[in-house]
Amino acid sequence: MTRTPPPAPALPASSPRAAEDEIRDLVRRYEQALEARNIDSLKRAWPSLQGTQEAAIRQDFSNSRRIDVDIDELAVTVSGAAATATFIRRYQVSTVDGQRLVTNSRTTMSARRAGNDWLIERVRFEAFR
Repeated sequence: MTRTPPPAPALPASSPRAAEDEIRDLVRRYEQALEARNIDSLKRAWPSLQGTQEAAIRQDFSNSRRIDVDIDELAVTVSGAAATATFIRRYQVSTVDGQRLVTNSRTTMSARRAGNDWLIERVRFEAFR
């Protein structure tokens, strides 16, 4: 009589703490891609980036000598394969013509799990007062 091997154990779901850390890392990669002015790195973290939002970011990158991003008050919520990160984003651009532009906004980043990685689905900004 041939015995069937037992089914392989399911991969353990990552702990809520591990998922939160992965989202914090995703926010860090987003911040680093902006500061590096690297559209390829940004699109690796945010593959759905396109249209007018991508065009605006490309314009910022091409018109800047330097971009500084500060993320404050980061809060992460994870629900299964979906996550939301909310934070204050301080975005400073030093332009090629010597201007310094500063934008502060309440930011909501929606992310989803894709295989073993988290990817940005959408980023929304609200004027910060």
